[in-house]
Amino acid sequence: MSQYREKFLEAEEKATQLVDQLEELKKSSDKYRSASESLEETSDQVGSLITELSSVVKEESKLIQKLKEIDTEKIISEIDNVKSVLDETVKRQSAQFTKWFTLMFIAIILTLGLDILIIVLLIIFR
Repeated sequence: MSQYREKFLEAEEKATQLVDQLEELKKSSDKYRSASESLEETSDQVGSLITELSSVVKEESKLIQKLKEIDTEKIISEIDNVKSVLDETVKRQSAQFTKWFTLMFIAIILTLGLDILIIVLLIIFR
């Protein structure tokens, strides 16, 4: 009789361990999904940054056209204004690019880490 009881307790312990492992696997899956969503959001924001850069280039082209139409003093003045605007834009966009590049890198690392964790868990519980 005690043999059946021992087997039952052992089965109960294994079932508890399996539930714990399944909960860990679910957490890992949730983290993977979160990393994927972050990567998608980062991709969207990089697209927005490219659109902004395109807009800046178009505006710069318009400014160059206007510079051709004005006299020398105004050219010098406009060059200074354009330089200021471009310096600010480059600083802002450089900071944004660095931020999104870092986020993309982190998202990729998290995704790879989660992939490895899932593979290890699958191998362990196979």
